Amino acid sequence: MPEEVLRKHKPRIQTLDALRGIAAVTVVIAHCSGNFQYPSFIDKSPLYFFKAAHEAVVFFFILSGYVLVYQYKSKSYFNYLEFFTARVFRIYIPYIASIGLSLLLYYLGANFIDDTFFGSLWKSPVTSETIINHLILITNFDTNQLNHVIWSLVHEMRLSILFPLILIALSFKSVSYKIIFVILCIASGIIIGKEILPSLGYLNSYIHTLYYFWLFVAGGLIVINQSSLVIKYSSLSSLTKVLLLTVAVIIYSYSHTIIYVFMKLPRLGLLEYSFIFEDFLTAIAASILIVSAIAVSKEKSILQHPLLLFFGKISYSLYLVHIPILAFFYKQLHSDLPVSIIILIGLPIAIFIAWIFNMIVERNSAKLGKKIGIKLSKAGSSLNYPIAT
Repeated sequence: MPEEVLRKHKPRIQTLDALRGIAAVTVVIAHCSGNFQYPSFIDKSPLYFFKAAHEAVVFFFILSGYVLVYQYKSKSYFNYLEFFTARVFRIYIPYIASIGLSLLLYYLGANFIDDTFFGSLWKSPVTSETIINHLILITNFDTNQLNHVIWSLVHEMRLSILFPLILIALSFKSVSYKIIFVILCIASGIIIGKEILPSLGYLNSYIHTLYYFWLFVAGGLIVINQSSLVIKYSSLSSLTKVLLLTVAVIIYSYSHTIIYVFMKLPRLGLLEYSFIFEDFLTAIAASILIVSAIAVSKEKSILQHPLLLFFGKISYSLYLVHIPILAFFYKQLHSDLPVSIIILIGLPIAIFIAWIFNMIVERNSAKLGKKIGIKLSKAGSSLNYPIAT
């Protein structure tokens, strides 16, 4: 097969971009809600879907696994230099640019501190250690100091380094190997529950990366079984599809409430491990939504709406920049305006800056990464490894 064919990237599935955009918006809504007092029933109602931040990150992890394996499924080789270079430029460079933005806003005026979500940003002085930790990114450090969302990028970069292991895990044929993999995932969850090897930031310990490994593998499994999954979904009646999607949204919205179940059943001794069950339920729901989005990717649907596709396009940039921008406006205007007005002012600006950030930083960085990656892989073609996922 000609090299240019092998290197050709598969077409984007726009409906997945729309889901990514929805997830990114829910993260923003969740962070904005951290500055409000709102009725507690919302967290136990279907409205929680619109502020399901952690669930959105679980979705992002599964989607990352899907996208990465999707790019390599039909290729006969895997070149680590090409892959990792493209991944660094895709994730790390925009991340560094967003940290630069956060530092700029911090130095422009971040003296006010309170206990609200935006008010608590930049509460610790920025030191040389802070800068070094954020430059390295993949260590266990305080991820809340400059931008709360970067904890997920720690895992994205660590698992990008370990991506060949994901391909290996997906190639397991022996039942014994699969059992070992499941045991490792469960063991990592138990270690987290026992608070052994704790995170210095938010859920960013090394053991958390081992725990989240299975979500990336889950995304890869969707790729491997995509044809059969799409055929099965497409063969369902319209009513069954609606019921299935309704159940998926309900599970996605209510998975976090399982902690209340375990609180009522203390004899089970599962309270400290409730997050495992929560993530597992969320992963099931997210996987159903992903498969359904793939199945309707060539049809007219709400997921083809231009607004959803727009937010899908800028989702990563919006994820990166919304906190420092909104925190800056909050800190500057907190004494003059109600928080609701501050957010109404800051949110459109954050979206606009995310759009600019996407065009100037994210897209150009990704293009450059692909170009450099291809050149590096040509120079190190001996590092091409056959793959079969």
